Amino acid sequence: MKKIVSIFSFCSLFFVSSVFAFELERFNGSQTNLDDQMGKDKWTLVMFWAHDCGICRTEFPLISDFHDSRDDVDVIGISIDGDGKKSLAQDFLESTKPSFPTFITSLTLASGNYNILTQEQFRGTPTFLLFSPDGELIGNNPGKLSISALEKFIASNSQ
Repeated sequence: MKKIVSIFSFCSLFFVSSVFAFELERFNGSQTNLDDQMGKDKWTLVMFWAHDCGICRTEFPLISDFHDSRDDVDVIGISIDGDGKKSLAQDFLESTKPSFPTFITSLTLASGNYNILTQEQFRGTPTFLLFSPDGELIGNNPGKLSISALEKFIASNSQ
């Protein structure tokens, strides 16, 4: 298990993190928050992405396949492009066609909320957060994500 944990750079957090205040915008302009979007009694994988992130473009089909293959995991995408680049983010979504819901926020809000949740600085995109079925932040992974390592981690930490 240590190997899997180190692959993800997951960290144990010894504080209760509230995701309630993590405000998000749907691409149609309506507001929501991360807590409302998280799968209750399911693992939740959050992917931060940007329209100009080449790794994100490569990861989207893999994350969509992962999302489609798992009934016990919800995936949420969060663009950090903000209102100023919303049309570019929409073009990215049209070309990648993710199977998971995707929202938009600003880099400032995303990095601030990320810092509150993880006690770490936001490093860029893609970045992933993994929440347990109880809604507890289990860890974070800046950069490319290994789906097989994620599946092994979830399997070894599921009841």
